[in-house]
Amino acid sequence: GIVTNLDHVDAVHEEFEIDVRALELRSTQMGDGTATTVFYGSSTFRMWHSLADDVGIPHAVNLAFGGSTFEACRLYFERLVLPYEPARLVIYCGENDIARGESVEFVTDQFRQFAAMVRTCLPRTRCWFVSAKPSPGRREYLAKMRETNARIAAEIKQHDQWRYLDWFPSMLDQQGEPNAYLFGPDQIHLNVAGYDILARLLRQALSKAN
Repeated sequence: GIVTNLDHVDAVHEEFEIDVRALELRSTQMGDGTATTVFYGSSTFRMWHSLADDVGIPHAVNLAFGGSTFEACRLYFERLVLPYEPARLVIYCGENDIARGESVEFVTDQFRQFAAMVRTCLPRTRCWFVSAKPSPGRREYLAKMRETNARIAAEIKQHDQWRYLDWFPSMLDQQGEPNAYLFGPDQIHLNVAGYDILARLLRQALSKAN
């Protein structure tokens, strides 16, 4: 007698719907009039539990969900981000697309589509794209991540609404390799030291826009 939608929804919904629904249920700040800064994207943000304190933005809202791709971020944009009508939007996305084997051209085009959606829905929102990081656990994708970062950085130069935050060099050791000291046991997600670097760069980038 149990009714289920298993095998009746697309792959994106099947993978992410539970996490997205949990974010919706947890949302309590919508409509309070606060000029909100929204952080959106994948687990690099989702696992950053002290984000608001570290970046120094008390009203920051973390709407990231683990494993997310650009396609997923577009699909859930209206449900998660749009209700806040944020003054600022910071996104970390693209690393999972690359790790799933997508091409540089594909990921760059995914960014274009996402930027077009933001421009249409939130034309006054100021946006930052945080570059893909060089994770030791994803060393085989480093060249592709460098090229994708470069392509998206070039794309952003054509968009007044967007700024590019490059933290790739800050995550390398003296030999130019991914710095394992900045990552947790899986060598993909950050530890406190890694988040310290990201927080510092974000504080600098966001303060320049005030």
